[in-house]
Amino acid sequence: MRIIGYLEDLGQVKITVFKSDLRFIVKFEDGFFEQSYKFLASDQLNGLNAVRELIDDTFKKQVLTQFEQMRSNVSELWERQLPIATEEEWEEII
Repeated sequence: MRIIGYLEDLGQVKITVFKSDLRFIVKFEDGFFEQSYKFLASDQLNGLNAVRELIDDTFKKQVLTQFEQMRSNVSELWERQLPIATEEEWEEII
């Protein structure tokens, strides 16, 4: 697998396109989160420009929405597993 190029970034989201034997992989990276999508290579999907045309604005918006959901999921996990202590829970230091 090798990097064949990059697509226009979405703000802080970096978009990298990889090529392996039979597929293209498009990886979206946003800080600690990433999403990867795999597409079979074909006569129509045969290079970086074809991938660039495939990944339209609607798909990019859906990716951004998914990142928001991922951040929310992790935030809720932290709240459940490691709740923030309130001042009342701290021992008094003299």
